[in-house]
Amino acid sequence: MSLLEVRDLSISFSTSSGPLNVVNKLNFSINEAEVFGLVGESGCGKSLTALAIMGLLPENSFAEGELHFKSRDLLTTDKESMRRLRGKEISMIFQEPMTSLNPVLTIGYQIAEVLTTHMGKSATEKVVELLKAVKIPSPEIRLKEYPHQMSGGMRQRIMIAMAIACNPSLLIADEPTTALDVTIEAQILELMRNLREERKMAVLLITHDIGVIAENAERAAVMYAGRTMEISRVSQVLETPKHPYTIGLLESLPKRKGIPLKPIPGSVPRPEELPPGCKFSDRCRYMIPDCRKEEPALREIIQGHFARCIRAEEMQWTLSM
Repeated sequence: MSLLEVRDLSISFSTSSGPLNVVNKLNFSINEAEVFGLVGESGCGKSLTALAIMGLLPENSFAEGELHFKSRDLLTTDKESMRRLRGKEISMIFQEPMTSLNPVLTIGYQIAEVLTTHMGKSATEKVVELLKAVKIPSPEIRLKEYPHQMSGGMRQRIMIAMAIACNPSLLIADEPTTALDVTIEAQILELMRNLREERKMAVLLITHDIGVIAENAERAAVMYAGRTMEISRVSQVLETPKHPYTIGLLESLPKRKGIPLKPIPGSVPRPEELPPGCKFSDRCRYMIPDCRKEEPALREIIQGHFARCIRAEEMQWTLSM
Protein backbone atom coordinates (compact mmCIF):
# COMPACT_ATOMS: atom_id res chain seq x y z
CA MET A 1 0.00 0.00 0.00
CA SER A 2 1.36 3.44 -0.97
CA LEU A 3 2.33 5.69 1.92
CA LEU A 4 3.53 8.59 -0.26
CA GLU A 5 2.64 9.29 -3.88
CA VAL A 6 4.49 11.99 -5.81
CA ARG A 7 2.47 12.99 -8.87
CA ASP A 8 3.76 15.40 -11.52
CA LEU A 9 5.79 17.35 -8.95
CA SER A 10 7.38 20.46 -10.46
CA ILE A 11 9.48 22.96 -8.52
CA SER A 12 10.44 26.38 -9.85
CA PHE A 13 12.29 29.43 -8.57
CA SER A 14 11.15 32.99 -9.09
CA THR A 15 13.83 34.99 -10.92
CA SER A 16 14.04 38.44 -12.47
CA SER A 17 13.57 36.85 -15.91
CA GLY A 18 10.62 34.67 -14.86
CA PRO A 19 10.09 31.22 -13.31
CA LEU A 20 13.07 28.85 -13.54
CA ASN A 21 12.00 25.20 -13.49
CA VAL A 22 14.41 22.87 -11.64
CA VAL A 23 12.23 19.79 -10.98
CA ASN A 24 9.91 18.74 -13.80
CA LYS A 25 6.87 16.46 -13.39
CA LEU A 26 8.46 14.00 -10.99
CA ASN A 27 6.53 10.78 -10.34
CA PHE A 28 7.19 7.99 -7.85
CA SER A 29 5.56 6.30 -4.87
CA ILE A 30 6.81 4.84 -1.59
CA ASN A 31 5.06 1.91 0.06
CA GLU A 32 4.66 1.39 3.79
CA ALA A 33 7.88 0.13 5.46
CA GLU A 34 9.75 0.31 2.12
CA VAL A 35 13.22 1.75 1.50
CA PHE A 36 13.00 3.78 -1.71
CA GLY A 37 16.16 5.23 -3.22
CA LEU A 38 16.48 8.55 -5.06
CA VAL A 39 19.83 8.70 -6.84
CA GLY A 40 21.50 11.19 -9.16
CA GLU A 41 24.31 13.71 -9.50
CA SER A 42 24.48 16.82 -7.34
CA GLY A 43 22.08 19.52 -8.53
CA CYS A 44 19.50 17.18 -10.09
CA GLY A 45 16.77 18.18 -7.62
CA LYS A 46 16.89 15.36 -5.06
CA SER A 47 17.13 17.58 -1.98
CA LEU A 48 14.54 20.04 -3.32
CA THR A 49 12.14 17.10 -3.70
CA ALA A 50 12.71 16.20 -0.04
CA LEU A 51 12.17 19.81 1.07
CA ALA A 52 8.90 19.94 -0.91
CA ILE A 53 7.67 16.82 0.91
CA MET A 54 8.61 18.41 4.24
CA GLY A 55 7.01 21.76 3.35
CA LEU A 56 10.36 23.52 3.71
CA LEU A 57 10.99 24.93 0.24
CA PRO A 58 12.80 28.31 0.09
CA GLU A 59 10.56 31.38 -0.01
CA ASN A 60 11.49 32.24 -3.61
CA SER A 61 10.37 28.83 -4.89
CA PHE A 62 7.01 27.20 -5.49
CA ALA A 63 5.78 23.68 -6.19
CA GLU A 64 3.04 22.31 -8.40
CA GLY A 65 1.56 18.84 -8.70
CA GLU A 66 0.46 16.51 -5.91
CA LEU A 67 2.15 15.00 -2.86
CA HIS A 68 -0.24 12.48 -1.32
CA PHE A 69 0.77 11.27 2.14
CA LYS A 70 -1.78 8.98 3.78
CA SER A 71 -4.43 10.42 1.40
CA ARG A 72 -3.54 14.04 2.32
CA ASP A 73 -2.07 16.36 -0.32
CA LEU A 74 0.91 17.98 1.37
CA LEU A 75 1.07 20.80 -1.17
CA THR A 76 -2.39 22.05 -0.16
CA THR A 77 -1.98 21.44 3.59
CA ASP A 78 -1.85 24.63 5.68
CA LYS A 79 1.35 25.62 7.47
CA GLU A 80 0.12 24.82 10.97
CA SER A 81 -0.97 21.31 9.97
CA MET A 82 2.38 20.77 8.26
CA ARG A 83 4.20 21.90 11.39
CA ARG A 84 2.33 19.26 13.41
CA LEU A 85 2.99 16.62 10.76
CA ARG A 86 6.67 17.43 10.30
CA GLY A 87 8.81 15.61 12.84
CA LYS A 88 5.96 13.37 13.97
CA GLU A 89 4.63 11.62 10.85
CA ILE A 90 7.43 12.60 8.47
CA SER A 91 10.98 13.21 9.68
CA MET A 92 14.16 14.15 7.88
CA ILE A 93 17.86 13.61 8.44
CA PHE A 94 19.68 16.50 6.77
CA GLN A 95 23.02 16.35 4.95
CA GLU A 96 25.12 18.30 7.42
CA PRO A 97 24.38 17.67 11.13
CA MET A 98 26.71 20.43 12.34
CA THR A 99 24.54 23.08 10.68
CA SER A 100 21.27 21.33 11.63
CA LEU A 101 21.98 21.07 15.34
CA ASN A 102 21.90 24.16 17.56
CA PRO A 103 25.47 24.75 18.81
CA VAL A 104 24.41 26.46 22.07
CA LEU A 105 21.95 23.79 23.26
CA THR A 106 22.81 20.42 24.72
CA ILE A 107 22.09 17.24 22.82
CA GLY A 108 19.63 16.12 25.47
CA TYR A 109 17.68 19.38 25.29
CA GLN A 110 17.39 19.23 21.51
CA ILE A 111 16.08 15.66 21.50
CA ALA A 112 13.69 16.43 24.36
CA GLU A 113 12.38 19.44 22.41
CA VAL A 114 11.13 17.11 19.66
CA LEU A 115 9.24 15.03 22.22
CA THR A 116 7.77 18.12 23.90
CA THR A 117 6.63 19.68 20.63
CA HIS A 118 4.87 16.65 19.22
CA MET A 119 3.99 14.45 22.18
CA GLY A 120 3.61 16.92 25.01
CA LYS A 121 6.09 15.14 27.19
CA SER A 122 9.77 15.24 27.95
CA ALA A 123 11.65 12.75 30.09
CA THR A 124 15.36 12.13 30.53
CA GLU A 125 14.63 8.41 30.45
CA LYS A 126 13.14 8.68 26.95
CA VAL A 127 16.11 10.71 25.70
CA VAL A 128 18.51 8.12 27.11
CA GLU A 129 16.45 5.38 25.47
CA LEU A 130 16.74 7.12 22.08
CA LEU A 131 20.50 7.61 22.48
CA LYS A 132 20.85 3.91 23.27
CA ALA A 133 18.76 3.09 20.17
CA VAL A 134 21.27 4.89 17.95
CA LYS A 135 24.24 3.27 19.74
CA ILE A 136 25.59 6.34 21.55
CA PRO A 137 27.92 5.15 24.35
CA SER A 138 27.40 6.51 27.88
CA PRO A 139 24.11 8.23 26.96
CA GLU A 140 23.52 9.63 30.47
CA ILE A 141 26.73 11.64 30.05
CA ARG A 142 26.42 12.45 26.37
CA LEU A 143 22.99 14.08 26.67
CA LYS A 144 24.64 16.91 28.64
CA GLU A 145 27.18 17.61 25.89
CA TYR A 146 27.08 20.06 22.96
CA PRO A 147 27.33 19.24 19.24
CA HIS A 148 30.92 20.50 18.93
CA GLN A 149 32.02 17.95 21.53
CA MET A 150 31.06 15.06 19.26
CA SER A 151 32.50 13.55 16.11
CA GLY A 152 30.71 13.72 12.75
CA GLY A 153 29.46 10.16 13.14
CA MET A 154 28.11 10.88 16.63
CA ARG A 155 26.34 14.03 15.43
CA GLN A 156 24.69 12.07 12.65
CA ARG A 157 23.48 9.51 15.21
CA ILE A 158 21.99 12.39 17.21
CA MET A 159 20.14 13.58 14.10
CA ILE A 160 18.78 10.06 13.62
CA ALA A 161 17.66 9.94 17.27
CA MET A 162 15.76 13.21 16.81
CA ALA A 163 14.21 11.96 13.57
CA ILE A 164 12.89 8.70 15.06
CA ALA A 165 11.82 10.19 18.42
CA CYS A 166 8.12 10.21 17.51
CA ASN A 167 8.14 6.97 15.49
CA PRO A 168 7.42 8.57 12.09
CA SER A 169 5.83 6.62 9.25
CA LEU A 170 8.29 8.11 6.74
CA LEU A 171 11.94 8.96 7.32
CA ILE A 172 13.72 11.05 4.67
CA ALA A 173 17.49 10.56 4.74
CA ASP A 174 19.17 13.19 2.57
CA GLU A 175 22.77 12.12 1.91
CA PRO A 176 23.05 10.86 5.52
CA THR A 177 26.71 9.79 5.15
CA THR A 178 28.14 12.54 2.92
CA ALA A 179 30.85 13.87 5.25
CA LEU A 180 31.72 10.56 6.91
CA ASP A 181 34.59 8.18 6.24
CA VAL A 182 33.88 4.73 4.80
CA THR A 183 33.90 2.87 8.12
CA ILE A 184 31.52 5.30 9.84
CA GLU A 185 29.33 5.41 6.73
CA ALA A 186 28.85 1.64 6.92
CA GLN A 187 27.96 1.88 10.62
CA ILE A 188 25.37 4.63 10.03
CA LEU A 189 23.74 2.76 7.15
CA GLU A 190 23.60 -0.45 9.21
CA LEU A 191 22.05 1.50 12.08
CA MET A 192 19.40 2.92 9.77
CA ARG A 193 18.62 -0.54 8.38
CA ASN A 194 18.16 -1.96 11.86
CA LEU A 195 15.99 0.93 13.05
CA ARG A 196 13.82 0.72 9.94
CA GLU A 197 13.23 -3.00 10.51
CA GLU A 198 12.49 -2.54 14.21
CA ARG A 199 10.14 0.42 13.76
CA LYS A 200 8.58 -0.56 10.39
CA MET A 201 9.29 2.88 8.91
CA ALA A 202 9.35 3.73 5.23
CA VAL A 203 12.60 5.44 4.20
CA LEU A 204 13.31 7.78 1.30
CA LEU A 205 17.08 7.39 0.89
CA ILE A 206 18.60 10.23 -1.14
CA THR A 207 22.16 9.86 -2.40
CA HIS A 208 24.51 10.45 -5.33
CA ASP A 209 26.11 7.04 -4.67
CA ILE A 210 24.38 4.26 -6.58
CA GLY A 211 26.37 1.76 -4.48
CA VAL A 212 24.53 2.93 -1.35
CA ILE A 213 21.22 2.40 -3.13
CA ALA A 214 22.31 -1.09 -4.24
CA GLU A 215 22.92 -2.18 -0.65
CA ASN A 216 20.02 -0.50 1.10
CA ALA A 217 16.98 0.17 -1.12
CA GLU A 218 14.28 -2.09 -2.56
CA ARG A 219 13.20 0.20 -5.41
CA ALA A 220 14.89 3.28 -6.81
CA ALA A 221 14.35 6.27 -9.06
CA VAL A 222 17.28 7.67 -11.05
CA MET A 223 17.11 11.47 -11.44
CA TYR A 224 18.79 13.76 -13.92
CA ALA A 225 18.21 17.46 -14.52
CA GLY A 226 15.09 17.46 -12.34
CA ARG A 227 13.52 14.49 -14.11
CA THR A 228 12.95 10.82 -13.34
CA MET A 229 14.98 8.89 -15.91
CA GLU A 230 14.36 5.37 -14.63
CA ILE A 231 12.32 3.64 -11.90
CA SER A 232 12.35 -0.03 -11.00
CA ARG A 233 13.37 -2.56 -8.42
CA VAL A 234 17.02 -2.01 -7.50
CA SER A 235 18.01 -5.42 -8.85
CA GLN A 236 16.62 -4.50 -12.29
CA VAL A 237 18.21 -1.05 -12.26
CA LEU A 238 21.60 -2.63 -11.54
CA GLU A 239 21.40 -5.71 -13.73
CA THR A 240 19.37 -4.55 -16.75
CA PRO A 241 19.34 -0.73 -16.83
CA LYS A 242 17.17 0.75 -19.57
CA HIS A 243 18.43 4.35 -19.59
CA PRO A 244 21.87 5.50 -20.83
CA TYR A 245 22.29 7.76 -17.79
CA THR A 246 21.85 4.83 -15.41
CA ILE A 247 24.35 2.86 -17.49
CA GLY A 248 26.76 5.79 -17.22
CA LEU A 249 26.43 5.86 -13.43
CA LEU A 250 27.09 2.13 -13.21
CA GLU A 251 30.09 2.28 -15.53
CA SER A 252 31.65 5.00 -13.39
CA LEU A 253 31.71 2.68 -10.36
CA PRO A 254 35.13 1.23 -9.38
CA LYS A 255 35.39 -2.41 -10.45
CA ARG A 256 38.03 -5.09 -10.13
CA LYS A 257 41.67 -4.25 -10.85
CA GLY A 258 42.43 -3.75 -14.50
CA ILE A 259 38.97 -2.51 -15.56
CA PRO A 260 39.13 1.24 -16.28
CA LEU A 261 36.40 3.61 -15.17
CA LYS A 262 34.16 5.12 -17.85
CA PRO A 263 33.14 8.59 -16.65
CA ILE A 264 30.09 10.25 -18.16
CA PRO A 265 31.40 12.92 -20.56
CA GLY A 266 30.61 16.57 -19.91
CA SER A 267 28.76 17.96 -16.91
CA VAL A 268 25.18 18.52 -15.81
CA PRO A 269 23.82 21.59 -17.67
CA ARG A 270 22.34 24.52 -15.80
CA PRO A 271 18.51 24.49 -15.62
CA GLU A 272 18.26 27.38 -18.10
CA GLU A 273 20.66 25.68 -20.56
CA LEU A 274 19.05 22.25 -20.99
CA PRO A 275 19.22 20.78 -24.51
CA PRO A 276 16.06 20.29 -26.60
CA GLY A 277 14.34 16.91 -26.48
CA CYS A 278 15.96 14.45 -24.07
CA LYS A 279 17.80 16.41 -21.39
CA PHE A 280 20.62 13.84 -21.31
CA SER A 281 21.16 13.90 -25.09
CA ASP A 282 24.25 16.15 -25.04
CA ARG A 283 26.12 13.59 -22.88
CA CYS A 284 24.66 10.36 -24.28
CA ARG A 285 26.61 8.00 -26.51
CA TYR A 286 23.35 6.41 -27.70
CA MET A 287 21.93 9.72 -28.97
CA ILE A 288 20.27 9.80 -32.41
CA PRO A 289 18.66 12.83 -34.12
CA ASP A 290 15.17 11.80 -32.94
CA CYS A 291 16.33 12.26 -29.33
CA ARG A 292 16.47 16.02 -29.93
CA LYS A 293 12.98 16.38 -31.37
CA GLU A 294 10.92 16.09 -28.19
CA GLU A 295 11.42 15.03 -24.60
CA PRO A 296 10.59 11.34 -24.15
CA ALA A 297 7.86 10.34 -21.69
CA LEU A 298 8.55 8.08 -18.73
CA ARG A 299 7.09 4.78 -19.92
CA GLU A 300 6.90 1.17 -18.79
CA ILE A 301 9.43 -0.93 -20.70
CA ILE A 302 8.76 -4.22 -18.95
CA GLN A 303 6.46 -4.84 -15.98
CA GLY A 304 7.36 -2.47 -13.16
CA HIS A 305 10.39 -1.04 -15.00
CA PHE A 306 10.01 2.52 -16.33
CA ALA A 307 12.48 4.56 -18.38
CA ARG A 308 12.53 7.93 -20.16
CA CYS A 309 14.31 6.92 -23.38
CA ILE A 310 13.12 6.27 -26.93
CA ARG A 311 15.80 3.55 -27.31
CA ALA A 312 15.16 1.83 -23.97
CA GLU A 313 14.27 -1.51 -25.57
CA GLU A 314 17.67 -1.55 -27.29
CA MET A 315 19.67 -1.24 -24.08
CA GLN A 316 21.64 -4.46 -23.59
CA TRP A 317 24.02 -4.02 -20.71
CA THR A 318 25.09 -6.14 -17.73
CA LEU A 319 27.08 -5.20 -14.67
CA SER A 320 30.52 -6.84 -14.57
CA MET A 321 32.48 -6.37 -11.39
